[in-house]
Amino acid sequence: MSSSSSTCGCGRALSPLEQGREEVNCSRELVVNVFVTERCNYHCAFCFSKWDPRVVAPETPLAEKKHMLDLLAQALLHNKDKDEIVPSVDYDRVRINFSGGEPLLYKDDCVALVEHARSLGFAVSITTNGLLLTNELIERLAPHLTKIGFSIDSLSASTNQNIGRCTGANTMSLADWQRCLNKLLSVNPNIKHKVNSVLGTYNLDEDFSGMLDALKPHKWTVVQLLPVFNKKLSISQAQLNQFVARHNSHKDVLICETNEDYRESFICISPDGRFFSNGKAVEVEEYQYSKRIVDVGVREAFSQIGFNHSSYIKRNNKCAKLTHY
Repeated sequence: MSSSSSTCGCGRALSPLEQGREEVNCSRELVVNVFVTERCNYHCAFCFSKWDPRVVAPETPLAEKKHMLDLLAQALLHNKDKDEIVPSVDYDRVRINFSGGEPLLYKDDCVALVEHARSLGFAVSITTNGLLLTNELIERLAPHLTKIGFSIDSLSASTNQNIGRCTGANTMSLADWQRCLNKLLSVNPNIKHKVNSVLGTYNLDEDFSGMLDALKPHKWTVVQLLPVFNKKLSISQAQLNQFVARHNSHKDVLICETNEDYRESFICISPDGRFFSNGKAVEVEEYQYSKRIVDVGVREAFSQIGFNHSSYIKRNNKCAKLTHY
């Protein structure tokens, strides 16, 4: 975008300050992904939510997680110099996305974290595999959520069994997802829902059109499996492109993210409260970690990991073009 442009890629009018910048965060939202736990009720063969046990403690108390959220709020919501924390990313709202593992394994703690984050002024979302999303839990969570992410890599029971997206014989069917969605919308009609699908050899030939037509997500993110987590299941860029082309009828909600799109373009916090980065994950097969936020503060911890603001903005702006999300 040239400095003379008066709108960003999604059509939003730019301020005079933004017009002088090469890249602008069109969505105006900063997303911080807080991984509540590494534990999961599934055992997916390609899971990327695995941290070095020599560095990352598997669990931290609820009080410590709340304190970390307090520090994030002070740094990202109430700090007049917030641009010094996340340089060159303009934003006017911050969303905490709770993920895992499976965050709903900690039902009461998860509700408490969501409520606390909302009380601090954050928008809040959750990413879940859905199996623990009961009506009772939906009634407790949904009023506080602005968005929810469904992890759906297949709707074939046999495929889910083969890749470990199951607990024993239990996995999520399309009817199960529809029940969850209907209940969520009955409690909070304003909640926006997205679907995340990690694409590998196991689901490359699957047609997701029926699921998309039934659930009508505001956003469908198709993620190329990162080969560091399972080289046997990884796919090429050409295979990814072919899959996307087959689902062109859903291009109004489809966001495709390649391995390169993912590099240093997320703000992520481990279960014990460290920022971590995947910048060198492919080369050295491990994450880069900061010290714990509660020990050194947000500014210092974030400065200790790799973050590419240009990649973050480019990836975020793909989402901004989905005007309904």
